[in-house]
Amino acid sequence: SVANVSPRDLNASTPLTIGENQPVGALVGSITATDGDEWAVLTYSLIQGDGNGSSGLFEINSTSGELRTRVTFDYENNASDYPIQIRVTDERNASVDGNFTIVLLDLNEKPYDLSAGDALKVRENLPEGTIVGSFSAKDPDGDSLVYSLLLENNESLPLAMDRNGTLRTTRSRSEEHTSE
Repeated sequence: SVANVSPRDLNASTPLTIGENQPVGALVGSITATDGDEWAVLTYSLIQGDGNGSSGLFEINSTSGELRTRVTFDYENNASDYPIQIRVTDERNASVDGNFTIVLLDLNEKPYDLSAGDALKVRENLPEGTIVGSFSAKDPDGDSLVYSLLLENNESLPLAMDRNGTLRTTRSRSEEHTSE
């Protein structure tokens, strides 16, 4: 009978990170190990228990070592580090455990809820620089927002928007009509 060699070199093949808002089942990374026994069959598992509360948030493929999410994470509302413990076992039940930390990455999310403060009305003969209205939006990351007016097909409007979302006249509407 040949002595069994325990698995060793339990490592992550890449840094274990996950971007926020990824779907359930997103790949976090792969765990690998080696075994000195020529025909060893390795099985990977997440260890549940004390100090491993994060284990239920992830799953590991028992044969490939691929680590995937079981939930969708939001950086602004969740922890940013998730400690887990993984065990690799060979076919003779020799095993080695390893501690890993999965890091949640904060990704820039797009603003939402763009709205005008009041109904936008532009009357004729308004002097240049008259405030027509203002816009606001929300940003999930709390970033400062910059507003701009997008025009299609080289349109020309007698309006301009500043970086803060204020819409103003650039020439009077009566000038616009007389110049055409």
